Amino acid sequence: MLETTDLLLECPEERAFSKAELWQQIDARTFRGSLADLRTFKWLEERGYGDIFLARYPSLRKYLVVFLHLPFAAEQGNDSLLNTIDIIRQLDAGPLQRVSPTVPTGFVPRELRRALKDQTGQINRQRKLAGSQATA
Repeated sequence: MLETTDLLLECPEERAFSKAELWQQIDARTFRGSLADLRTFKWLEERGYGDIFLARYPSLRKYLVVFLHLPFAAEQGNDSLLNTIDIIRQLDAGPLQRVSPTVPTGFVPRELRRALKDQTGQINRQRKLAGSQATA
């Protein structure tokens, strides 16, 4: 991929460059492999950590119920985290049935934020995964 990029950048602006000429100068299989690698890295950057977490979430969930009932305290400025813990407790206990779209999420690491929402952009407490179901 780097060789192809260098080749294209070094090509004079006024010179037309055909796809056939490109394949003569680079190996198509190596190029396609590099492109697949880049797509994998892009997926890992955008979704990877969240998808990995969701895949393990069903087994983590059984411990989270007890964990979230510990007496949490936080430094000033972390109120959104404590509020979210309270919301999860209410969801678990039953008084709250749905997650509000305005629930605070700023404390969630950037790598995991995409995993928080469904296709419509709403906070999704229940996640259907390939071959299993996870519930937040």
